[in-house]
Amino acid sequence: MGVSNFMNWQIGRRRLPQWSNVEQRKLILSLIANLGTRIPGLAGLLFLIPLFRYGLGVVEYESLLASIALGTVGGFLLNGFSLIGRRAIGEAYARRDQVAEAQIFRNLASISLIALLLSIVVIILYSRFFDVSINPYIASMTMFLLFTNMFDNVRAAYNEHYVTAFFLLSFQIIMYALAIFVAIFQKNLILAALVLQGPGICASIIALILLIVKRPYLLRRGPIAIGSMIRSGMLLSLADGMLLFMLNVLVVVIAAAAAPTTSAWFATLVRLFSSLLIPAVLLLTPLASYIRIIWVGKTARQKVFIINCAFASSVIYSALITAGLPLLSYFYIQKLLNLPEISSHLGVISIYTLMAAIVIYRVFSSIAYMVLNSQRISYGIILSLLGAIAISGLAAFMLAWLSVIYVFCFALGIGVIISLLWNLIVFQNEAIDELNIG
Repeated sequence: MGVSNFMNWQIGRRRLPQWSNVEQRKLILSLIANLGTRIPGLAGLLFLIPLFRYGLGVVEYESLLASIALGTVGGFLLNGFSLIGRRAIGEAYARRDQVAEAQIFRNLASISLIALLLSIVVIILYSRFFDVSINPYIASMTMFLLFTNMFDNVRAAYNEHYVTAFFLLSFQIIMYALAIFVAIFQKNLILAALVLQGPGICASIIALILLIVKRPYLLRRGPIAIGSMIRSGMLLSLADGMLLFMLNVLVVVIAAAAAPTTSAWFATLVRLFSSLLIPAVLLLTPLASYIRIIWVGKTARQKVFIINCAFASSVIYSALITAGLPLLSYFYIQKLLNLPEISSHLGVISIYTLMAAIVIYRVFSSIAYMVLNSQRISYGIILSLLGAIAISGLAAFMLAWLSVIYVFCFALGIGVIISLLWNLIVFQNEAIDELNIG
């Protein structure tokens, strides 16, 4: 080794631990800040939802949740593009490639804006011709929230999610206080939606401004090549979006065909389920970004350990939520909100099976999509979705429509779990082959 090469190697050894320690401190700060946002979030669940339930009445309360659900479904493409962008920016950041960071950022912003505008048009047409209970303004507000969340993913790619979390906590306190102490927020449909969606939108916009101030090179001029990102994002969106938001699809379907009390019960259950899932997502968003940064330097054995821990954690968290959700549903939705549960026990089991699978998928994929073959995972989820559609389609010839929904939930839940197990086994076999070759 030459003298100059030896000196560069020594300098690299000194710089790498320092850079790694900085990223670890940013990770810890993000985890603490994200957990802090759940304090007003829990207060919102305990106080705001009951206030909206009785302030708006069953019909408008059901319309509020159904409109939010439709907006979530309409913006499913944005989620896939955000995940692709976060992974790509994280890789470029780990390489210290600012040119690539800037190009990916511009591509992501351009694609997401196009997807947002197209989704808003579809939502307006749907609410106009198919379902009068859907409020297009609330659905569009929800999609705009998903659009601004794209910038949260960019921030998370730099392991700096604590910035967004700090502003989210601040705006949550302000908006929730207004809803609790000012009666008009409890009785107006649009204002109620603003309370639920506004803190996230404001926090994301401010975090974006600060990101540009800190990294102005992201706006550096250059070509915008969105073809490959659209192809990758579409595939990921079909898997991640259509599965993660499938419960919201069911909320919209049930809202269009069932009684308001049944629709309100299911929509509230989905809202409660999402609230229980959020803590894991808040923890895993910065953790996955950190793992993406250090992944290149890990051995095959260490990578297998990380992925196995991710899958085991997903199963444990899924078991906790699935066990606790029926009790919370009974005391919170049926007793506090006075919304009766559906009468079918098999239907309830099917719904909880799908929710359990979604938890496993969401927790595991938060890390897996950052470091593994995302296309293989996506194909497995898409096949599970198509299989569930085929099975429920056959069931439609023999069962009532509500029972068909239960069949779909159960088939999709089982299919997703099998698909994730298969991906885990394939990755382990690939790692064993790599160790044998090494």
